[in-house]
This record gives sequence, structure tokens and C-alpha cells, in this order.
Amino acid sequence: MKRPAEAIPLLRAPLRGGIEGPGLYLTRTETHEMLARAFDAAGQTDSAAVHYAIVERAWRDADPPLVPRRDAARRWLVAAGRSVK
Repeated sequence: MKRPAEAIPLLRAPLRGGIEGPGLYLTRTETHEMLARAFDAAGQTDSAAVHYAIVERAWRDADPPLVPRRDAARRWLVAAGRSVK
């Protein structure tokens, strides 16, 4: 992500809209995952942690294809000193 600060408002928009539209191309959890990455790349670790925690919680019992992404969120949280419940 080359311009994470510019991506953040664009990624937040689907989370504010109605439930009928934003999930057509990207799930809410995937949106949180992308926001976490953008906040991390922008150096906003507190905000990144909030979104990584949502990802970890949503995918806690994930199907096998999502496990690596859930585990990446967990690793980030642990490396940042955040507890994973």
C-alpha cells in the first residue's frame, strides 16, 4: 500500500453504509482487514489493533482458506503487545 492515509477514508465508507451494498465485493471482515493494514502502514497502530482484533474475532473459527489471514491478524496483535482473547 503506497498511500495508506489516503486509503483509510475510502475503506471506512463501506462500514458506514447499509448492509445491502458493501458486501457485494468485499465482506465486512475483509474491509476491517484492509483497514488494519492501512492503519498499520500509516503508523496508526492503535487503530490497526482495533481492526485486527475484529478480524481475529470474526475469523476465530474460520474455514481453512481463511485461517492464514486470521493467523496473520493474531501474529500482528501479539507482536504489537495486544492480547488475543
